[in-house]
Amino acid sequence: MKKRLMALALCAALGLSLLPVTVLAAEGDDVVRQAAELVRDNISQPDSAVAAPASGKTYPAAFDLRAADLNGDGEPENYVTPVKFQNPFGTCWGFAAIAAAETSILSEMGTPYDDQAPLDLSERHLAWFAGTPLPESHSTQGGEGIYQPGAEESSAAHFAGGNALTATSIFSSTVGPVPEALAPYRGKEGKIDYYQTGEPAQYSADDD
Repeated sequence: MKKRLMALALCAALGLSLLPVTVLAAEGDDVVRQAAELVRDNISQPDSAVAAPASGKTYPAAFDLRAADLNGDGEPENYVTPVKFQNPFGTCWGFAAIAAAETSILSEMGTPYDDQAPLDLSERHLAWFAGTPLPESHSTQGGEGIYQPGAEESSAAHFAGGNALTATSIFSSTVGPVPEALAPYRGKEGKIDYYQTGEPAQYSADDD
């Protein structure tokens, strides 16, 4: 309930910020009162029919892109790409950003995920650029970026965790994302770590 109240209050506040200054000045406390009433009225409604303050529409009782009818043919289809294996690097943030991008692209295109011709973008590409500063030879921004300790000795330093906030910057800097086939999630040599049983476990972090 607290989270819902916060979300509705935020919607109301954002809605107020879009009003012309003259309206705010003219209405004064009335505008604030109306916003409070809007939040109160929304909280009193059932979850399945909460009014969207910005649009006047109602939210559906449930919305799941794994079974959504985006083309209106009455058949729910999957627009969410599958879970992937992130070992051996701490790049969960990159996998989350790439998964969100893949699902966004599929849903915007109205194209369900297809195992036969899947949309698969590169997490390694995103993670590498997040931890690699621009070269000094860059015409205007040479040297800018994140410097990872130990990056000179090990590729693993390029795949450190906690870079979620850089994902949108990378996406908007015209360097990505790119298909998985162009930058697969492994080292250049494709080294593999094995279990004690001899079975392959994962691609190795000790690689180029």
